[in-house]
Amino acid sequence: MPKLRASEALSDALPAELEAAGVIGDDVGLVAWERLHGASPPAPWASREEAPAHAVRYGTREFDFWARWCAKRRAEGSLAAWLAAVAPAPEPWRAVREAVESGTPVEPPSSHVYERAGVLLAAHATLPAPWALGEEAGSLREKFDEHDSYADAWSLWVRHRFDDPKTWHEYLQAQPHHPKAWAKAVTRLSR
Repeated sequence: MPKLRASEALSDALPAELEAAGVIGDDVGLVAWERLHGASPPAPWASREEAPAHAVRYGTREFDFWARWCAKRRAEGSLAAWLAAVAPAPEPWRAVREAVESGTPVEPPSSHVYERAGVLLAAHATLPAPWALGEEAGSLREKFDEHDSYADAWSLWVRHRFDDPKTWHEYLQAQPHHPKAWAKAVTRLSR
């Protein structure tokens, strides 16, 4: 653990010490979440009475961490054992559970944009950019109300997921290049 120093004694070595300790770095929030939950995080449906759309809308970062944890376990072949050990998913959560198990999005039981986002996150551990799904830039309102579009849900997720430029730019590189109409929104979200 790095030693605390008086502010005038800070050096260029401190960031390296903090990074080595896992306190700062690219995507360090996920590392902290994994350390907190270990090998068996709770299933989001086990501790929540609300629907997946509510969990995604109001617990975006936690849901994202869980989906990414599951994707790693799915790739390693250990996710099935975890799914067998957790409580069964209630009906509103079945599409999320099926998507996280298979890595393939299934049709959510409702057309709610946050439920759709939850199923996509569960399947892919990321959300496709709205322009990749054919959404127009005008659908991004960022009012976060009952009229939200998929682009709004995506924008909320972006603000919770990316807290360092490196992972944001890696995400953008993995997406189809945004149309010119999306340039202003992408630039704004890059700040």
